[in-house]
Amino acid sequence: MTSPLEVQIVDALNKRSGCIPGFRRNHAKGVVTGGKLLGFPRCVVGKAAIFSGARFPITVRFSDSTGIPEPSEGADGASRMAWR
Repeated sequence: MTSPLEVQIVDALNKRSGCIPGFRRNHAKGVVTGGKLLGFPRCVVGKAAIFSGARFPITVRFSDSTGIPEPSEGADGASRMAWR
């Protein structure tokens, strides 16, 4: 019987970077910050809040791409950004 997809993904990440207790399996090293994002009032693409011209709270996380927390920033030549 095949393992569920999420188990296969975590197993593959553990195989690549190892399992380091207390850290995420991927994008292990990162920093989180928050602030206000100013919407794009001149855009007529949609009705979402981001197009209203209003300011709204945002949380941003910048990270490296590996599951290893020790490498220097951008050691693999790429960094990641996620926001909500």
